[in-house]
Amino acid sequence: MKKYTIIIIILMTALFSYMSLDTFSQLNEEIQPVIIEDEIENEDDLDPEPIVLKISAVGDIMTHGPQLRAQYDSKKDIYDFSNNYEKVQSFISQADLALCNIETVFAGIEKKYSSYPRFNTPDSLVKALKDVGFDIAVTSNNHSFDRGVEGVMRTVQIVREGDIKVVGTSFEDEQKYLIYPIEGIKVGVVAYTYETPKYHGAKTINGLAIPEEVEDSINTFNYEEIDEDLDKMKTAIEEMKAQGVQVVIFYLHWGQEYLRNPNEYQKKMAHYLAENGVDILFGSHPHVVQPTEIIENKGGHKTIVFYSLGNFISNQRYELMGGRYSEDGMIAEVTWEINPENQEGSPTLVKCIPTWVHKYNSNNKNNYEIVPLPQFLDEENLSESTLWRAENSYNNTIEIIGAEYLNPNTEELIIFER
Repeated sequence: MKKYTIIIIILMTALFSYMSLDTFSQLNEEIQPVIIEDEIENEDDLDPEPIVLKISAVGDIMTHGPQLRAQYDSKKDIYDFSNNYEKVQSFISQADLALCNIETVFAGIEKKYSSYPRFNTPDSLVKALKDVGFDIAVTSNNHSFDRGVEGVMRTVQIVREGDIKVVGTSFEDEQKYLIYPIEGIKVGVVAYTYETPKYHGAKTINGLAIPEEVEDSINTFNYEEIDEDLDKMKTAIEEMKAQGVQVVIFYLHWGQEYLRNPNEYQKKMAHYLAENGVDILFGSHPHVVQPTEIIENKGGHKTIVFYSLGNFISNQRYELMGGRYSEDGMIAEVTWEINPENQEGSPTLVKCIPTWVHKYNSNNKNNYEIVPLPQFLDEENLSESTLWRAENSYNNTIEIIGAEYLNPNTEELIIFER
């Protein structure tokens, strides 16, 4: 009996195993694994990447007599300005668009090189500015007519031959603004300088009467006719936008020399231009740094205003001027994003890099160099006097721009960040 019981158990176990294997096989055939795939969006549904532009600008580039002597190489009989800009090249060259104000003219050696009050500078300055990375030179300022009609026209020619675009002065019948394409985006740039009081009905710049036949070659405005001239600027904005311009930049030579705050005319003009579609406004002429402002118009559009970028380079020193602020300048940096779908743009980052003109003597010869702050303060072997003056310059700029904008970690002046 026990023997039969064992046999029955073995047979039942075998039968159960067979049925289990068969059932599993059927289940395996009937139930297929479910593969869950991530839902892949159609490429057309993805938001396009914004187009990002980095725009930089600096203030007045001047060449006073001591600078001319410092940049002259008697062995080669040439003027070389390249060393002036070596320590700021990395800031300028990284921009998609870099602007500067050339506050002199290139009338040629035949007219003799000269300084204040009527400048004429060697053509080699253009090469130095191109090498450092500048793309556009503003040539409308109160020294544009220092060497007459010939000086105006030759300056346009020489700067263009140096592969830098010109805005503010132009040849007859040329467009008075510049449309500069970057990454498929059209950037419109226009520049104006203030006039001095009229002389027998003629326009004047620095008291020099402008012949009627070349009045249109220099973009100017008159404080006494400011409403009429603002309307002309509005027309220029409208014309640029009609040609597809997506970013509008104004560069104005305005304000009062050596005044650290904008005057009422500057404020009025800035707010008018902001209301009429200007995106970025750079200012020069006071020779000192003035505050920045972000103006939001009725439609919510933000306009970035740098009332004065100060001197980028000059010989306006404490020893001559009795004040230190004219040694200070800045590199303005604006990062602008454009939505490729609706072509609307707005700032995402606005900052200032303070600069100082370091003048020193080496081998019985003066040297000038523009230095970024506070980076320069970390250099070795600076004299106590140099260190103090550089620190003072840095603190001056922080004071006028606003200590609240100073990032304590990076020591950058961040005016706006989104």
